[in-house]
Amino acid sequence: MTRRRKIIWLSLVLLVLAGGSGGIWWYWQSTAIDRKVCQLVYEAAGYPDTRTERILKRMKLDFLFGEKSKPRESVIIREELKTIGHAATPALISLMNDENDKVRCTVVQFSWVGDDRMIELLLQALQKDSDRDVRMHSATILGSLGEKRAIDPLIFALQNDKDAAVRETAIFVLSRLDGKRAVEPLMHVLQNDQNCWVRYWASAFLGELGDPQAIIALEKAMQKDEHPDVRGKCEEAIAKLKSAAMRPGQAATKPEGEK
Repeated sequence: MTRRRKIIWLSLVLLVLAGGSGGIWWYWQSTAIDRKVCQLVYEAAGYPDTRTERILKRMKLDFLFGEKSKPRESVIIREELKTIGHAATPALISLMNDENDKVRCTVVQFSWVGDDRMIELLLQALQKDSDRDVRMHSATILGSLGEKRAIDPLIFALQNDKDAAVRETAIFVLSRLDGKRAVEPLMHVLQNDQNCWVRYWASAFLGELGDPQAIIALEKAMQKDEHPDVRGKCEEAIAKLKSAAMRPGQAATKPEGEK
């Protein structure tokens, strides 16, 4: 092969890598911290090879990375990421574009390492990510952080997400973040959601939140819901709300519409 052909071949390889997957081009342009974070996230997700390494392996160029070490426990990986701290944020943001659901889910679970930019990342993931586990973990992390900006996205997820497990998670997180704002969406879900366990948890939290305005919706569901567990939980929630309203020293508050 002539020198000119070698140069052309190498140029084509670089163009494919840079334009198609961005693999090795990103590797060359990234910082040592970015590469380290990428390695740790892939390792924690259960994939010893990063995107770049998989591409190089297909091209028989994986010798560039040397020997691979054995996977380590997630606790050790977390500690390494913790030492990197906020500097890990750019790499974590980049990895949220990975096509692998487990990688994105791992990024969400490690999002506490990054700075405030990770909050926006979690909010977007909650609303737009195609994987239910990514959406569920995003909701959970936002709730653990007490992030009030998540309230509206959680209400939207509660009423619109196609996956029942995500809607259930939204019930738990929303009720803890803002009980007052959760009541109306929970009443809507109790009356309209197609999944019986979503309705069950909606009725359970309506009883816990203590707003007597939920009694009418609970009574309707207790009479009409097709699932016995939902009807039973509604009855239990109504008893809790009425008992709380009649405690000594507390004025009874009648729900709207009740004479």
